[in-house]
Amino acid sequence: MDELVYAPNITTSYTHFCNFEKNFVPQHAQMWMKDHFPYCFLYCALYAILISGGRLYMSNRPKYDLRRGLVMWSYVSSNATSWALLQHMYT
Repeated sequence: MDELVYAPNITTSYTHFCNFEKNFVPQHAQMWMKDHFPYCFLYCALYAILISGGRLYMSNRPKYDLRRGLVMWSYVSSNATSWALLQHMYT
């Protein structure tokens, strides 16, 4: 897989919101993914070790009571979403 597979003659109708999207070169991204692919396995193994170790560490600890915090989070989140929706609708 020494050659990059990309068809530059295809026109797309994507909407670009940021400058980095307009200047995106797929060949560079493909090369970066090819060079950094082996790190995926390292990060997956590290994640599995951390999750297993965290479960083992927390198994003998008392559980947290998060009900009040979750209720407050839901209340604030729903109010912020409603406020943003109203601002979007009327501006």
